[in-house]
Amino acid sequence: MPKIQSSKHLFMNNFTEEYLSVNKIFNHLDRVKELMDTGDTLPIMMEIDPTNSCIHKCPRCPESGNRFAEASLTLDFMKKAIDQTSPFLKAAVFTGGGEPLYNPNTIEAIKYAASKGLSVALITNGTLINEEKSEAIVRYCEWVRISIDAFDEKDYLQTHGIGEEYLQKVWHNIGLLVEAKKKFNTKCTIGVAYLVSKQNRKNMFKFAEKAKKANVDYCQFRAFHYSDFDFASDLPKTKELEDENFKVIASMQRIVKEEGNFDACLGDYFRTVLAADGYLYPCCFTRGHKEFRLGNLAEDDFLTI
Repeated sequence: MPKIQSSKHLFMNNFTEEYLSVNKIFNHLDRVKELMDTGDTLPIMMEIDPTNSCIHKCPRCPESGNRFAEASLTLDFMKKAIDQTSPFLKAAVFTGGGEPLYNPNTIEAIKYAASKGLSVALITNGTLINEEKSEAIVRYCEWVRISIDAFDEKDYLQTHGIGEEYLQKVWHNIGLLVEAKKKFNTKCTIGVAYLVSKQNRKNMFKFAEKAKKANVDYCQFRAFHYSDFDFASDLPKTKELEDENFKVIASMQRIVKEEGNFDACLGDYFRTVLAADGYLYPCCFTRGHKEFRLGNLAEDDFLTI
């Protein structure tokens, strides 16, 4: 079994201490102990890609290997995957790939996963949210994160490849989520995400300010896939906006480096990705890369794979 260098390398950073923690490893110490005792354990979290299709044209999306081929999962296929994994999974995150809500079966799959006792989440670009979907999302998801990645239309065109009317629509749809959360008095955590680059780092504070005014629970800053762009110096100002109802978080693990002699990624024991073509991958960084395929659920059941 790969060695664990030091416990400090396993703890998440302070920015994620309170948010998006349901699938964080130290909520599941029994699985950690099982891995340490036996050298193996079953995943606690699965990302499900309902589709590789998307109406956005994000220039950097192909860099992550997300959309090598157009594919979508049927509702029956997603239900079968959930049935096979719900006895040991703790969480299911519907993401992609493409835009999960582009698949008309996604909302029903979310409801089904919740009915199986899983903690369910959704990561979406927000374009296809409407009143009906917003109500289902806040009722059946423990959290939803909308990827905006821009403050103004110029930055949105650079990051998402589409224009002004879409950015306005996404903020409108976020308002639908906020109103639905109030209407049904749910505990669904609503967040917005911002991929930071040299071009848009100047608007990080403005984005956080707008997010707070929109009454979401948090905004998240992170680097693009395969990037370690350092925006840490910009975070303290944005965190001045925090109060009991709004937090600023950041994915810092690719920026704040800790030295360690690791011979494997232990995270792969605790998570997996079900891609839109039915293949399983270890994580989001390997999604779509053929050399990392673990097997296909159309051919074998999960435990066999």
